Parts: sequence; C-alpha cells; structure tokens
Amino acid sequence: MDISVYEYHYKEIKNLVNTLGVDEADDLLKKELSHISKAVMHTREKISNMKHTINSTTNSDELLHLKYDIEDTTNLLNTLLGNLKTADERYLCFEKYLANLQNFWENSLD
Repeated sequence: MDISVYEYHYKEIKNLVNTLGVDEADDLLKKELSHISKAVMHTREKISNMKHTINSTTNSDELLHLKYDIEDTTNLLNTLLGNLKTADERYLCFEKYLANLQNFWENSLD
C-alpha cells in the first residue's frame, strides 16, 4: 500500500480502534466491504438485465428510458466501485496499523 494512502486513513483507523476495540473495528470494516461488494454485484446485474431488455425492446420511448437508466446505473456503479476501493484501502490500513502496533509492543518488550 502506498504510504500516502496509509497516512490518509491512519487517524480514522486509530480512532476507530480506540473507540470500538480491535475486534469490533475489524467486524465493522469487514461488514462495510461486504455491504459495498453486494451493492456492486447487484448493480452490475441490474445493468446486465437492462442491456438484455434493450435487445428485446422495439418501442423508441422505452429504449430511450432504458438508455438513461443504464447511464444512471453505470454512474452509480462507478461511485460504488470508488467506495469499494476506499473501503478496501481502509481495511488494508487497519491491518497495517495492527501490524505496526504489534511491532511496537514486541520492540518495547526487548
């Protein structure tokens, strides 16, 4: 992970761990990833279904509406993919934060 990404999320992850504890922070971040992943999957399926419907539609008004719906849903998908990337970065940062914390405690005991 790029250090700038880690630094960007560090304070948030630190506060999350201090507030919730390690296990609950882990659960929360995993649930966030799962929720967004499911939304991405559902949105991709929706786009696929609309594209399939376009192939069988002959009404020009209906086609136009479907094209706008596909465009809107594609924009939503792009937003969700950005959110998924951020959630993934946050979880990777969380793992790195825990590793750094572990190293700190191991080195302080030497």
